[in-house]
Amino acid sequence: MEKVDLNQDGKIDFDEFRNGIKKICEYLKTNHNKAKIIFFTPFNRRDSNYNKYSKYLVDACNNYNYPVYNFTESEVVIPYDKDFRFKYMQSRDDKAHLNKHGHDLVLSLVEKFILDNTK
Repeated sequence: MEKVDLNQDGKIDFDEFRNGIKKICEYLKTNHNKAKIIFFTPFNRRDSNYNKYSKYLVDACNNYNYPVYNFTESEVVIPYDKDFRFKYMQSRDDKAHLNKHGHDLVLSLVEKFILDNTK
């Protein structure tokens, strides 16, 4: 697999993202077609531009019959809420990385999704 470069802002162009996800899914289907593969979207950031990446990931996974847990549609992790970030994220400004309490919060949900989709 080839590396995808981020731009100066640490972001990836949407077309590059789409192409990259497609390549990943095709690679996995071709080289690991018997493997049980699942995906998770990023958390909902209430940013339609950001969330379009998650929507595409869900659509791509559905096209390849990969289960995907859509955190974008979940209200379990709410990183746009400052009180939530204070308690469950790595820092008050972090909207992407759970701390220990955040991982504890989603553990049973993630575990169930994994077990339900890898039998």
